[in-house]
Amino acid sequence: MKLKSILLSLAVAVAFTMPIDAAQYTVPEGQPPVPGADASIPDTAYQNYRYDKTRNIPTAGYIALKDKVHKKLEQQINENKRSVEDAKKWEKSYDKYLDLISYESTIVMLHEGDYKAKMTVPISVVDGYLKKIDKETIGAYVGEKNVVAGLVGTTKKVENESIYKTAQRKGEFIYPGISKGYWGITDKYTNENLPIMFATVTFNKYPTQHYIAILSNRDQPVTKKLESTMANFVIPSIQSLENLDNTSDAITWDNFTYRLPKGMILKEDRKLNKVLRRVYTSNDMRLVVVQGPLAHKK
Repeated sequence: MKLKSILLSLAVAVAFTMPIDAAQYTVPEGQPPVPGADASIPDTAYQNYRYDKTRNIPTAGYIALKDKVHKKLEQQINENKRSVEDAKKWEKSYDKYLDLISYESTIVMLHEGDYKAKMTVPISVVDGYLKKIDKETIGAYVGEKNVVAGLVGTTKKVENESIYKTAQRKGEFIYPGISKGYWGITDKYTNENLPIMFATVTFNKYPTQHYIAILSNRDQPVTKKLESTMANFVIPSIQSLENLDNTSDAITWDNFTYRLPKGMILKEDRKLNKVLRRVYTSNDMRLVVVQGPLAHKK
C-alpha cells in the first residue's frame, strides 16, 4: 500500500509534481501543512530509519563506543592476547552491530478484537502493555528510557475528542488508502505532563475504526526532530493488518499468543533452567520464543 503520497501544501502542488515515492501530504484547503513533512524522504523510510536524524544512538555516542572497542582490541594485540587477524574480525563485527542498533526500530501491532493495524517507531522497546481505555477504545503502548509511543484503536470520531479539540496545533491531511487523517500537538496526554504529537487515520475499508499514533519524548516539549520523525516515518508506517492471516499464524502457548510467519517449522521445544524455549526455523530465518520469570519485580 502506498501510504506517503502527500503534498506539503496546495501551493506546492501547483508549483511542481513530486516523485510518487516521496513524502507528500495532501492538505485540505485552509489547513496548515503537517509539521516536519519532508518531500525528499521516501515513503518507505520507516523500514530502516536511515534518513534524517532518527538514529537511536546519538552520533557522539556512536563514535565514543566505536573508539572504545577499537582501542581495547588494539591493546589486546599489543599484549599478545589477540592476533591482528582475530582483532580485525571482532572490529568488523562490532562495527556492524553498532550500525544495526543505531537504527533500531520496533513494530507496534494492535490486533485485538476488530482492531487490526500496525505502525513502526525508531526505538528499542524495553516495556509495553495493552490497555482497554473504555468500551470503544483500546491502546497498545511501548517505551524505552526517553520515548513513549502508542497505537490506539477507537470507534469514536477523533475530531470530536478532547485530544484533538484541545491541541495547541492541529490540522488535516489525506493520502491513498485513508478516508480521513488528522494531526495534532498537545502539551499534555491523559492528564500527564507528556507533550505529544499524534496522528489519526481511518482506512477506506474500515470507516468505523479509527487509529491514533502517538509519539513523545519524556519530559521534553515537542521539537522539530520529533515532528520530522512523526511526519516522515511514523505516519507513513501506519497500515492495516487486513492480510495478517495470509502471512502468519497465531500460535497460543499457555496464557499468551504470538504470530509466526507461515512456513516456519518447530525445531526445538525445551526447558532450560527456569526458561521455556521454542525455536522455529525456515530457509532464511531463525525465530526464538522464550517465556520465564521476570528478572526484577518492578
